[in-house]
Amino acid sequence: GSCDDVVYTNPLGKKCKGKARGVTSEQLLLAVLGALSAGQGYWTLYQLWSVMGIPPPSKTAFHNAADTLRDVIIKYAEESVVAAQDELVELLREGSDDVHRIEGREYYGAVLLADGAWGKRSRSQGSGTSDYGMASVMSDLTRKIIAYDVRQRSCVLCQRGCSKQDHECPKNWDASPQAMEADILSKKLLELMVEKGIIGRKLVMDGDCATIKHLGLQCARTMSC
Repeated sequence: GSCDDVVYTNPLGKKCKGKARGVTSEQLLLAVLGALSAGQGYWTLYQLWSVMGIPPPSKTAFHNAADTLRDVIIKYAEESVVAAQDELVELLREGSDDVHRIEGREYYGAVLLADGAWGKRSRSQGSGTSDYGMASVMSDLTRKIIAYDVRQRSCVLCQRGCSKQDHECPKNWDASPQAMEADILSKKLLELMVEKGIIGRKLVMDGDCATIKHLGLQCARTMSC
């Protein structure tokens, strides 16, 4: 059959348009979300729908839907992290006996879980060659993520010669991929202490000595400022 224009508006009010056949805009968004959540891309969805006898979407429709989902996911993640931080502070304020008062401000000790990952599944390969890395901090009390960040060493549009004025370049890292986790965790743990008064009294990690060492250096710089 012929391709029909699929126009949809995400919760942020952004209108997207692409070609798809026999599916609604909601179904297209859910299908793309499923593919991305599984770490897959357009051709995986194309093959799956072809086997199922469903006319697959065009690349334009897929990537527009992915852009829409990215905006929504980032907005939701940022809002949920702030809410989780406030929830943890409230619980610690009400029931924690590990309270430190420094210069008129209260700081609360908490058990925090922290870990990172790279864009490649193999640790031996991903830690040395991956262009993407992320890390997050979770509260042991609420089991919710209270901080996260991403490091990226490359930008596809920049590599294609596009001007930085024409797009939002995601590149924010030039050092080794092995240092991504340590950089993210050290900065986020310090931000939690400075902005929310949350101190990692006990850190549950995977024994990454580089992270502990980097955190110590960051704390030393903060204390000296």
